[in-house]
Order: sequence, then C-alpha cells, then structure tokens
Amino acid sequence: MKHGKGQGIFCLFPCFIRVHPWLWFLDAYNRPSGTPPSADAGIPHVTPTLSPFEGLQSLLLRQPASAAEVGELVREAASEALAVYPVGGRTAVEFGLPPRKSGFHLETCRLDQVIDYPARDMTITVQAGLTVARLQTILARENQRLPIDVPHADRATVGGIVAANVSGPRRYGCGTLRDYVIGISVVNDEGHEVKAGGRVVKNVAGYDLGKLFCGSRGRLGRVERLALRLHPLPEAARTIVVEASRWPDVHRSQLVPSAVDLARGRLHVFFEGSQRAVAAQAAALGGEEADPWEELRELQARLPGRARWDGQEAPLVRPGPRVAYLEQETSAGWSPLAERVRAAFDPEGKCSPS
Repeated sequence: MKHGKGQGIFCLFPCFIRVHPWLWFLDAYNRPSGTPPSADAGIPHVTPTLSPFEGLQSLLLRQPASAAEVGELVREAASEALAVYPVGGRTAVEFGLPPRKSGFHLETCRLDQVIDYPARDMTITVQAGLTVARLQTILARENQRLPIDVPHADRATVGGIVAANVSGPRRYGCGTLRDYVIGISVVNDEGHEVKAGGRVVKNVAGYDLGKLFCGSRGRLGRVERLALRLHPLPEAARTIVVEASRWPDVHRSQLVPSAVDLARGRLHVFFEGSQRAVAAQAAALGGEEADPWEELRELQARLPGRARWDGQEAPLVRPGPRVAYLEQETSAGWSPLAERVRAAFDPEGKCSPS
C-alpha cells in the first residue's frame, strides 16, 4: 500500500477497513500417510480427499499455482457459500478447533518458489508453500539461515508455520516468526491480492500487519508469499546437558544460549556462535555433551497443549519464554478480541471458520 506525500497514515485507514483480509495460510494440516499431492491435469488442481475432521463430509482438495488462481477459488467459494480451509504441510491437523462449515481444502504445495533472494541484504521472498527444509537448504548455500527450527521441517511450509505460530527450541535466543516477517502478499476474503510491508528490513511504510497474522490459523485470509529477514549461519554449536535443578543458575548467569529445553528431568542448553565463544560458555556451564534436538522437536510435535509455565511438571518446558507443552489441549476457543479481529477481516466467515 502506498500513499502520497503529505497524506500520512490517514489515507491508509480506508484501505485497512476494506482491504482487511490479509492472512497466513494455515499451511499446517497433516496429510494422511501415503497420500501424495495431486498431479491431476487442470488448473486449479482438484482432487477428492476425506476431511481430517470428524463430522464433515468429504472435501475437495484444490491446489492453485498462483495468487490469481487462489483468488478465483475464493470467489468461487463465496458464490456457493462454501468455506476455504488452507492446507500446507499438514503437520498440525489434529490441533485446534474443528471447522464449522462445509467447503474445500486449499493446498499450497504448488506455491513453492523463491521470488527474490538478494543474499547481501539478508532477506528472501518466497511463496507460502515452500517447505522449511528446502528454504534452509537454499539459504545455507549463502551461509545464511532462518533461525526458526520447527518440527517436521521437511513437510512444514513457511506459510503454515506462520499461520500456526510455530517455533522451536531456538525461541529462547532467536525469538519467533513475528521477528522475521517483514512483508506479505495475501488473498483476502473477496479473492483480491493485497500486500503489506516490503522486501527490506528497515521499512516503516504503513501498518505492520504481518505480525497480526502469526497464529491466526487461516481465519483472516490466505498467504501467497512472504518476505523474511535472515541471519548468518553460526561458526560453531554445542549442546550441554545438566540437571534440571540448574535452570535458576543458568537463568541468572552471563551465559547466552540459543536454546534451553527442560525434559525428562534434564536441562538441555544449546550454544552457537564463534568457536571461541561457544567453547568458553560450554566450559563455564560444565556437564555432558549431547544432540537431543531432533528428539525434542518430535516431542513438541506430539504435544497439542500449551500453557504458561510456573514451575509445574510438564513433558516439555521452554523455561525462557515460560511455555509448557502438555498432552491435552488447553485452549477453549478464540478470545473475544480475536473474534472481533476476524469479524473485521472476514465478515462472512469465508476463511477457515472454526
């Protein structure tokens, strides 16, 4: 969105009211084992598939290859009073609330291209269906990375992890996806493509609406592409495992870990950076070396519940951000504020109603 000189933010306000529906694809539904993406002829792709949710009839699976096709499908759904349920890597289909309305799945597997990668600027623009693993492989060639480590990176899509607000162990030192999204292009509830942000890190034009979409689970619109800021790859990395009782000491120390996870009575502390800094911190902490992170990410993926950690027992704890991962779902539904935001962005409930 652009505005002329002297108009300020007031020219943006009408656009915000009507261009409201920008959203991240809920690229986080779990494809049943052994079911590959469709290769049927025709655009958009249409494949019969069973809904993963109890109580819904069999749904069609649509696989658009461009924002224009996404818009066409959204307009088609609106004309037939159907809902659109965005689908990506299907890594979190069992989490969250079930759909309330018949419709079709809109899968982003064909929206998987790199749009722009100026490596010197340390930013990249990609389509929403690109998998996290493939993104990291591309970035590694330039000695760069997106410092978000998520479960099932080989299947999880970039748009999906944003929609589901997924973060991994590095949340302690590197933050969440909200810290790395600098621009988006999405298809709104009317089937129109709208944009926010840009492709540069220092961009103060317009509202920073990208952060609003993190965790919105497809309820505000459908992501077509997004721009991300990047970090350089670290020179070295080591993990030290100590007793869980040492967390208060680690928390009060001068150590600067990238990840700290508490599981099975042990504290897993991950250091990365220069060779000298990593070696010094590992020596200062003491303990045994290990590489538990793949196992811990798998554990995170199996635990649907999230709660604030106040020292209670839990299968997995991220003590830095104070998040406990639990075996049972903990959310009773969307907050009143979230429902008001959804109503403003999608008044007719076309986008992933749940």
